[in-house]
Amino acid sequence: MEAIIYESNTGFTQKYAKLLSLEADMPAYTVKEAKKELKKGTEVVFLGWIMGGKISGFKKVKHRYKVKCVAGVGMDNPKNQTGEYLVKKNRIKNIPTYYLQGGFNMARLTGVYGFMMRTMLKSLRMSKNKTKDDIQFEKMISKGFDKVKKENLQLIMYEINKARQNKAD
Repeated sequence: MEAIIYESNTGFTQKYAKLLSLEADMPAYTVKEAKKELKKGTEVVFLGWIMGGKISGFKKVKHRYKVKCVAGVGMDNPKNQTGEYLVKKNRIKNIPTYYLQGGFNMARLTGVYGFMMRTMLKSLRMSKNKTKDDIQFEKMISKGFDKVKKENLQLIMYEINKARQNKAD
């Protein structure tokens, strides 16, 4: 693998890409930058933010590059998300796929995404019959959080190191 390509909306996926870039000693590019910097067919790791189960930017990248590993970055607890879910939802075939918990910051959301989350928060606050999950979700999006850490990249580093070892053999 030669590079990391990422699509970030509020900066959490970008943060993972920069951490992975340092850890793997590979350059990290946005989808737009990669188009200028990388040749078609370059072997890459792709990281994208998740919206409705879809990994943003993956469709564009999979047709241009050889994606060797994919990670979707979302708000949900990793115990509730799996790579298998992302594989199915994004029609990923024969590519190791992982879920990374990122974070949430209402102030960084723009356009329709900001409107949707503000509307959802308002609705949650007005709800009379909140479940335990509703209360936890309301806290999460009203206060924001950041779960990005280097340790979360271990499985992706395993894939990168395995690919390097296979090339060396």
